[in-house]
Amino acid sequence: MTAPADNTNVDTGAQPEQPQAFAGFTAGPAKSRKTGSTGANMDAVDHLQKVVDGANNGEEAPQDPYKKSGLSEEFDNTEFMKLLTMLYGIKEIPAASVPHLQDFKLDNSKAKPDNADGTLYAKVGDAAVEITRDSITTNAAITPELAYKMAAAAALNPNYEAVTLSGSLEDRVMLTFAAKHFGLQIDESSKPSLTAAEAQEFAAKFHAYEVAAGLDESVCDHYMQEQTAGASAPAQKKAPAKPQPAATPAFA
Repeated sequence: MTAPADNTNVDTGAQPEQPQAFAGFTAGPAKSRKTGSTGANMDAVDHLQKVVDGANNGEEAPQDPYKKSGLSEEFDNTEFMKLLTMLYGIKEIPAASVPHLQDFKLDNSKAKPDNADGTLYAKVGDAAVEITRDSITTNAAITPELAYKMAAAAALNPNYEAVTLSGSLEDRVMLTFAAKHFGLQIDESSKPSLTAAEAQEFAAKFHAYEVAAGLDESVCDHYMQEQTAGASAPAQKKAPAKPQPAATPAFA
């Protein structure tokens, strides 16, 4: 009787799944590093902790008091902002920036940073985000909404003079549009270069988010208008020219 074949070492040709590359903002030329107080945000966190303790009538807190008290989401966001001030060396989160950061929550499966040299692990919806004093990155696909929120957090960092973009072409385009909303300067080396068709496609995608989110200003309008005007302009006869590369810089 023939023994069954041992297929344990057969190469099926399938490749192991590769993790998504990190995308986001990294500090370009940096100012001198600073550390600072966490400021008034510590008071907010302490206040929430006292409320949680009070909800337990003075008894020893259970393993997960925030879940029982209903304060988990609020506490995680407040503590996220407190830890962000520590990493960035700023005293507090400006009031105008708070709404942009409300969707950031602590990732409680990871350790919290102890000092300004640590890493802050957070969640924005289902996307995991890692923040240090020199970078804010994610291995999730960059959507216009995620790019906008990451740019809002990066814009608070006084250690940045310019940012370097990482990720796929689309990731970097979405991050570029988001950066323009918050006045972030982008290092020339990482600015994406696009064809006219790509510029139109990506600008329309980000503009749809701007409209849905009710943003007062659009950074995509002039790119879309330029491409529309170019497409509708009458063709002109030109002398034959040497072939040029298909990609052209789309961002000033």
